[in-house]
Amino acid sequence: MLNRDLHDIDFDTPTAETTHTPVVQQPTANTLTAQAAATGLSALFGKFQRELGDGLLPAEATTSCTIISGQIKMGADMNMNAGDYLTIDPLNITKYEKLNLGIPNPSQDEKKLQVNCYDGQTVLFDEQQYSKSEFLELVKSKGFSKAKYQDRAVVHGFYIDCERADKVELVEDDRLMAIYLSPSSLKALQGFVMKTSLRPQADKPLLKLGKEDRTYNGTTWTQFNYERVAAPESASTASAA
Repeated sequence: MLNRDLHDIDFDTPTAETTHTPVVQQPTANTLTAQAAATGLSALFGKFQRELGDGLLPAEATTSCTIISGQIKMGADMNMNAGDYLTIDPLNITKYEKLNLGIPNPSQDEKKLQVNCYDGQTVLFDEQQYSKSEFLELVKSKGFSKAKYQDRAVVHGFYIDCERADKVELVEDDRLMAIYLSPSSLKALQGFVMKTSLRPQADKPLLKLGKEDRTYNGTTWTQFNYERVAAPESASTASAA
């Protein structure tokens, strides 16, 4: 199981942002596992507008996954390469906010200022709680005039397969995934949800996450793209188990 702090990982986004695994004690993995057989992509869409932080799972209950340096990585040390795609049986989407310092390639000390906000109101820094606005002003007073909070999200779901499935080793208890989305990946997901809601496809209940390179103002980054796919018979059986 994964209990990993992603605070030190650089993501291949325009501002080289980082994110870390939320440690929020809410629903148990057992409760969500019991509900999983009844969920699908339609349930994922229905839960898209959840409150900030609602639905976050404990870090030790999930296996983390995200895009790092253009690759879909997952596992305790982010040492497993999923290849060009990852397919999951989705459970929910949970949004949260992260402070962006507005500078490229922040130092390790500067990264500590990139706090997460899970309730839309408060943040925690050095074991002290601040209001969002209070901490933002504190950061700006340190010279980060372009600092701002950005929306991010975590997609929870059960692992089905990936391009390099033969090289990915996940035991049954590790199949509950927490896939962390950068701001650009979240915007892409929002567009995908809107388009898909206009064309329901009950025969395609799974979510396939691929990756694509994007360029803007001379800056290139890699983000997730999304596709609805049908469930193989073996995958359907495994998900319901």
